[in-house]
Amino acid sequence: INQITDNTAVVQWNFPATVDSGNIQYGPSNFTLGNGTLLTNLMNNQYELNGLTYQTTYDVYVQSNCGGGQESSWIGPYSFATLLPAPINDFCVDALPLEVGLDFDSQDIIASNVGATTSQIPSPECANYLGGDVWYWVTVPISGNLTVETNPADAVILDTGLAIYDQGCYDLTLLDCDDDDSAIGYFSKIVLTELTPGNILHLRLWEYGNNAFGIFKLSAFDCPSATPSPSGNSIHYFCNETTLNDLSISGTDIKWYDASLGGNEISGETL
Repeated sequence: INQITDNTAVVQWNFPATVDSGNIQYGPSNFTLGNGTLLTNLMNNQYELNGLTYQTTYDVYVQSNCGGGQESSWIGPYSFATLLPAPINDFCVDALPLEVGLDFDSQDIIASNVGATTSQIPSPECANYLGGDVWYWVTVPISGNLTVETNPADAVILDTGLAIYDQGCYDLTLLDCDDDDSAIGYFSKIVLTELTPGNILHLRLWEYGNNAFGIFKLSAFDCPSATPSPSGNSIHYFCNETTLNDLSISGTDIKWYDASLGGNEISGETL
């Protein structure tokens, strides 16, 4: 039994030359003969079972039609398990969009490698890539800077790999590949600068070694503190760990508050 997917499997057999045809009976694991799905008078030496349920174990029995109404005993069971369906972003051409946030938490999503297969694109050669990758795309923000990072979302995925590519799926150019640069555990982080605003980048993500399957957090963000300073009554966002003492301001009787309305006055603290 081979070519197993989430809903199909191919059964192959070798009957003696004297056999006219064959029969197959299959069903969920441990089904009782006579209660399974019966396929009769199969002339070829293989048959594709379809309409199967994903992540389910099946038993298969085969039987020879010996001519003259004579049949052999059922031989089996031969067991196999269907796979999980592949995620919709299993391949580069099916990559999902990722919004750019101001920091990790502002636009992070839950990503999954459950059911992911191996892309037909050369290995990025880092983070023990062994397949099982999923894909996203992101637009370079106006600053030309971009950070992409993974973080834990459950206790299953504890180590990720991340590769970022320029160009389209059929002429990808690897920009960077990372294993463990995130400050959290064995998760990944890539910081890119001086990119072309508006360009589309493709993100390739996998679990280190492809031997654990679950979910993880993914975020693309751009700390915009390098943008022009605000003036007047406006809101401005700053990078992590920026303090009031790092800011240059002019004016008289300036006070800082932790909210635009009804906030508490602060001074010299981390924003």
